[in-house]
Amino acid sequence: MSTVTTTSTAAWSKRLFDELFGVLDSDSLYLLDSLNEGLLPIIDSLSAATATATVAPETVTIAGQCGHILFLLNQYRDADQGLKPSSDWEGSWRFNQVDEAGWDQLRADLRAAYADAAARIQNRTDWTEQAQNALLTLLAHTSYHVGQVRQLLTYVR
Repeated sequence: MSTVTTTSTAAWSKRLFDELFGVLDSDSLYLLDSLNEGLLPIIDSLSAATATATVAPETVTIAGQCGHILFLLNQYRDADQGLKPSSDWEGSWRFNQVDEAGWDQLRADLRAAYADAAARIQNRTDWTEQAQNALLTLLAHTSYHVGQVRQLLTYVR
């Protein structure tokens, strides 16, 4: 049996992270049935009206879930830079209702934040315990909210 290194764990985590966002360069998937079920391909196919459709009063929309995922990606960035991540959890849901321009901006911000996080994961060489914990937290929490987006999609389409 071989020993698992933090480098191999990070590489595997990066692979799962890319799969969640639908940008994995492989046909071999572990979390999704298709890369079209990843976050970025899903949101690229939606209008603002669909992204902000509610399934019940006072529920979070797809846009709201995306805003929260953006918050998580920004928390990861801040932690990686040694900064104190934002604790404005309530504010992370402020994107529940957006117009077309706001939806375009949210999608662009998500893409940029994903690319930044992916580069940080790819380029890190010193995987301290704090860095490993931050990555695993990001992966688990993002997985949950991508699942929420996929679930909401079944109701609003």
